[in-house]
This record gives sequence, structure tokens and C-alpha cells, in this order.
Amino acid sequence: MGAAHMLKPRNQEAAEAFSDLLAPITGSATQSKGMLIEGQGLHHELSRAVGRNHAASTKPLEFTIANSDRSVGAHLSGQILRRTDYSGLGRATMHCEFRGAAGQSFGAFLIPGITFRLTGEANDYVGKSLSGRTIAITAGPEASQRGDVLAGNTLLYGATSGELYIAGCAGERFAVRNSGALAVVEGLGQHGCEYMTAGIVILLGRAGINLGSGMTGGLVYALRKSLAATDYNSEFVRRAEIQEPERAWLRQALTEHLRLTGSPKARRLLKSALSSLLMVRLEPVALPCSVEQTWAPILSRWRKRDRRSLSVPVEPHAESPESPAPIIH
Repeated sequence: MGAAHMLKPRNQEAAEAFSDLLAPITGSATQSKGMLIEGQGLHHELSRAVGRNHAASTKPLEFTIANSDRSVGAHLSGQILRRTDYSGLGRATMHCEFRGAAGQSFGAFLIPGITFRLTGEANDYVGKSLSGRTIAITAGPEASQRGDVLAGNTLLYGATSGELYIAGCAGERFAVRNSGALAVVEGLGQHGCEYMTAGIVILLGRAGINLGSGMTGGLVYALRKSLAATDYNSEFVRRAEIQEPERAWLRQALTEHLRLTGSPKARRLLKSALSSLLMVRLEPVALPCSVEQTWAPILSRWRKRDRRSLSVPVEPHAESPESPAPIIH
């Protein structure tokens, strides 16, 4: 790209027609260390945070986000890659806390080492082409209990790795073309997990029609009582019973969901010890690889992190063991 000297016009007519296009660019040959942005606003705040090397700090960065703030993850990831000669954060991490209503493509193209946590709601394309770390969205326990929709359509479109946790519902075409990310969500619209090729989706609520259409890889885990036969596309996916190793992996994912979002649904499932009577697996009719191989990239990422020991937080007004709260389907 930019090597115009390699292009030779075929004749004089072409040379005259493309003379301006093929003319050498005059000026500095130094690559920009970041895209041109306004002198104020969220993108500018994030740019300044990168300049101050906040990745070296363990204290979360806090921002207010609005619907007009779009592609926040893509912008931040691009800033970091350009400023590090495309080597990324390495072993460093960067934790950003947002409050408000995020615009389109929140957390898109997010690279390893960055964690986004949003208290509020988000528009379409959350986690588009997610390429590394973690996005969490919550609006509090009451929103989770009500089943509020906290994110729009087409989440995790083309994601290759990373994790997404939503303590609420998402719109249509969730995880379309997901090819490696892990997601925990508490309800979906229509056409969820469409054309998935890899990755894991854990569904803690109802799904709209046509779940798993065109799904050729990856796995979906759903609550048994929430999954009606008409919810999923039986031409492409089938039900299967979960096995013992899966329960431990699911428990780890739900514990992380609880830690990041405070989800009461995750808390209740964890108390139930993930009995095989509660969850069921949806898998492609023609499995491209084993269940263990599907989970392997996610388990590998978990092992590589210096993850602290996770435990289920104690509720201020925990129910007695004799009368546990029912799981909300």
C-alpha cells in the first residue's frame, strides 16, 4: 500500500488520466501515531490515557459514554497498536469502566489486555471482531431479574477470541459468525448463533426462533426448561447432555459472569452445582471437532492469565438452604 511507483500506466492516455493519482506524495513519511480526533470527547480522553501509559496502572479508568460515542474499542486498540509498533500491551492490562448508553460497535476489535465494563446499555455490534480480552455489560441485579435488553443486534460478529458477559438480554443475530469468543448472555432475540464456526455461547434465558441456523462449529449451552423444541433450528443443531468436565468449565464461566456483572441468575445457577438436569448442550449436527477441542482455546486463554481465585460473593440477604430461590427461566 502506498507504493505508487510500482504502478505503470499501459499507455499515454492512461498516464494522463491517472497522473494525479500516481503522483508521489510530498511531505513527512512518518506514520501517524493515532487517528485525527476532536480535541474533546471520549475518544480524546482515551487517547490521552494511552499517552499517559495507564496500562501500567491497576486502577480502572472511568468514563461517561454516550450514544454518539461509536467504535470506542476499535479506536483505543488502534491507538495502542500504533504507539507500540503493533506489539500490543504484552503482559500489561488496561481496565476501563464506562457508565451510560454506548454507541454502535462498543468494544469492537478489542485487543488482548483490555477489559471494558459498561454499567448501562449498548447499541448494535458490541464486540464486533473481538480479538482478545473481555467486555462486560450490566445495569444492576434488578435489570437482570426483569430481563432488560442491554445490548442491540449482531453482537460478536466475526469475533475470533475474547469474552463477553451480559447481565441481561441481547437482540437478534447474537454471535453471528462467531469463530472463537466465549459469551454469557441472559436472553436472545431471533437467529442467535447464526453461522457460528467456533466459540462458546452460554444462554441463561429464552432465545428467539431459529437459534443455531447455519451453525457449523462451536457450542451453545442453555437452560433445559428454557429451550423449547421450536427455539432452535434442528436442521443444523441437536441437543446433547453435558458431561462432567463441561460442568467445571461452565462453572468457571458463570463465576466470571457473576464477578463482572453481579448477575443474580448466575449466582443461583452456581448454587445449584450445575446439575445436568438444569443445562443442555446444542451442538452442530456434524461436529467438526470434539467438545474438548472446542473448549481448548478458551481454557488455554484462562490458564495463561494470572487469574485470581474466584469465589461466589455472599449475598447480603442470602436465602436459607431450606428454601433456595428458584432459577428464573
